[in-house]
Amino acid sequence: MPLFCKRLTAGALLLACLLPGLGIAGCGWLTDGALRELTWAPSAQPATADQSPESTRPHPSSPDAESSGDRAVLSRRTDMAGRSVWIRAIPSSQDASAEAGCRWRYPALEELIARPPGQLSVGTRRPDWHRYLADADPVVAGNAAIALARSGDGRGVERLADVVRTTNATLPMRCAAVEALAGLPGPSVIALLGQLLDQYGRLTPEPATTYQADLHAELIRGLARHVDPADDRRFVAALQSRSANVRLEALRAWADGRRGELPGEAADLRGDTDRDVRAAAIRTLARRRHPEAQKYAIAALQDCELTVRTAAVASLGELGGSQSQATLARLLKDQPEAIRATAVSALAQLGAEQEVLGAGGDRSWRVRLNVAQALAPDAQGRAAVAARQLLQDPSAAVQRQVVLALAKWPLPQAGPILLEAMGSRSLLTRETAAGQLAARWPPAAEFPLEAPPERRLGALEELQERFREQFGLGQRAAPTEAVADGPPAATPTPQTVDQIATLDRLASSDVSERREAAGQLAQLARQRSLDPLATARLAELIVAEPDELVWQSVLTAVADDASEPCTRLAYAAISHPSAEVRRRACEHLAAHPSPGHAKVLVPTLEDRNEAVVRAAVRALGAAGRLDDTQPLRRVLRSTNEYLRLEAAVALVRLGDPAGYPLGAAALEQLACSADPKVRCQVAVAMGETAQPAFVPILIRLLDDRPAVCRAALEGLPKTVGHDVSASEDGPPAGTSQRVRRWKQWFDRRQDLATGSAAAEST
Repeated sequence: MPLFCKRLTAGALLLACLLPGLGIAGCGWLTDGALRELTWAPSAQPATADQSPESTRPHPSSPDAESSGDRAVLSRRTDMAGRSVWIRAIPSSQDASAEAGCRWRYPALEELIARPPGQLSVGTRRPDWHRYLADADPVVAGNAAIALARSGDGRGVERLADVVRTTNATLPMRCAAVEALAGLPGPSVIALLGQLLDQYGRLTPEPATTYQADLHAELIRGLARHVDPADDRRFVAALQSRSANVRLEALRAWADGRRGELPGEAADLRGDTDRDVRAAAIRTLARRRHPEAQKYAIAALQDCELTVRTAAVASLGELGGSQSQATLARLLKDQPEAIRATAVSALAQLGAEQEVLGAGGDRSWRVRLNVAQALAPDAQGRAAVAARQLLQDPSAAVQRQVVLALAKWPLPQAGPILLEAMGSRSLLTRETAAGQLAARWPPAAEFPLEAPPERRLGALEELQERFREQFGLGQRAAPTEAVADGPPAATPTPQTVDQIATLDRLASSDVSERREAAGQLAQLARQRSLDPLATARLAELIVAEPDELVWQSVLTAVADDASEPCTRLAYAAISHPSAEVRRRACEHLAAHPSPGHAKVLVPTLEDRNEAVVRAAVRALGAAGRLDDTQPLRRVLRSTNEYLRLEAAVALVRLGDPAGYPLGAAALEQLACSADPKVRCQVAVAMGETAQPAFVPILIRLLDDRPAVCRAALEGLPKTVGHDVSASEDGPPAGTSQRVRRWKQWFDRRQDLATGSAAAEST
């Protein structure tokens, strides 16, 4: 086992030995407040042992005793693992200039900020921040100043500067103070940021104790909110910093600048050793319309890093021109999914309708999703045809995006298509279409979204007729088969007749006959998907079915069907007495994800069967969006490593700012598991999530058992963006050569990073 894993194990054993003594000593905060901190759960009770100095604690009989819980939050420096309670939220995109809100987060403090002011009881109203500004504990005063600044109150400015200057404060808290300071207006704030940047934004005779590259980067970011980079020499100097983070923030500042020419130092960074810096340089050159921007962007398409290539594709869309358009059109073929999807968006930006709509048949739903987002607002010609085609897409996310795109269209053109979308078999699509049309045409609010298919079909025909009468549109043969879970308008095919005949046998009182019929139905479904009429009938028959084998055959028959009847069928199966049926139901919902599935999946997290819970967690992670990730965060506290693994992957996939750091940290911890099967699954999961932060862990897992090593080898190309082991001197001879090439590549990157750090400290 690697050395740091052994240290982690030893630390855990030491903590286990200390916990009983701490409990006896009354340190309830360790097992209550701190643990909730790690799982992003707000503290529900005042801490039983404050971390502040004894002299500043309220006496139990004083009026201030009731608010001791608030002060405990303000005084907290680190969590149980010794990490700062302030953490940086993971950005939602590579371009941090697009980020909204605060990057530095302290959830327990944010809960206090969110409380309402007024005459509520102590413990439920917002604290008096001004009172805490004078606290003897600098951490309490500093957190109060940050809270004030986030509320737009600048009376804590000096306290914020004190936090930045306090070198023994945690670095994340110092950065949070800079961010809060930069959010305030006024020339005094600009002057103060400049002073701090002069003090902490350059190397000093004692860099190890005074210089922090992350603090320097945050100060550059903060000053850029107030000053154009062309007006301040510090922004040119930052482009030449030895810290990649500082160079990155400087490039973002220049990208948002409005005056002056882009300095040559910015163009030089297109060849930087750091991939994020190279990508930011390409974006900056395009945004500032550098004379050579197009040339540099086309050259960057050959970069070894997918991040840089994607930035180059987006930059070509911003630059425009015939050469950019021709280059982007070629990228729609034989390129990774991310490149094709970005190329579609870039071509849409150039108005290349033919190329964009031509990608509507791409094999990737993410590419088709970008096509739906780019539907032309004029609602003419091919755009209307493409919208109707994409409404039949197997992905509910693509269907919904088509409906959202129609918001840009005039009502007479958008209305007929929205009415067709209201006949979709997907409840999410129907709901979105009906809501959008009702906002512009009130009669659409009468549509019964969750009524039986026959009733919906009748209501839809009536609305279509009223719409035609009001807008004077000619008769159009609308595809009423969109309400496909109702009776079809056409004569049933022979296959449909066979399916219905088989379904009738599912009503038999003989369980053997029902099993045989369900098995035959699964065979028919392998030859041809069940017709809408058959799925609607099946959903009605199977709800009360008690037999496990019948259910399993039925779930096999509808495995590839994302229609609403099949979704209802899976919802019913999730409460079946058989654990295997419940597990298969969760797998069906994972294969056809939707945020709406959460209403049945979240309660399933309490299931007694581990396999069912794992399947439910996996389905939630595939949903694309989860309004409340707290149930998944609770699973992270499970003693079962496999459950923790599934929850960690789900949180990473959901991209929740509150969940991602916890999910990533949990995966990192599980990579040190004593169970090789867990380590193997961690490697697979890290490859699937494709997060660059996991590269060092995957490299370490190359030294693990053969199965773990192979999983790491499969995951690394997905995470890095290309296969380092497939070098130009021929294909690798075997696993050992692949491992050696990956390690050599990683060592070179580490040497570059170490060299930069050493140069900074001298």
